[in-house]
Amino acid sequence: MYIQSEHDKGNIVGLDLQDGEPVDPQLAGIFDNYSVKRQLINSGYVQNQMEICIMESFNSVAVEFRLLKRLFGIVLQAGDCFAVAISG
Repeated sequence: MYIQSEHDKGNIVGLDLQDGEPVDPQLAGIFDNYSVKRQLINSGYVQNQMEICIMESFNSVAVEFRLLKRLFGIVLQAGDCFAVAISG
């Protein structure tokens, strides 16, 4: 009930998980919301960069397939495995 009454007064109150007593998160040094949000933003950036690299790899493979088809008349289908040996 103490937590509810403090919250009704407009105070920010949390629960200390070790002893079950109410605690002011700022006085206890708890800033999880900021840390979590910052981590999510950073993770999103890294994930976006990885997706861009994957898309560029797929595009380069598609270009190579079109080039092979043009040069050698190879018709490729999904799941086909192939190897091309070019003698010089």
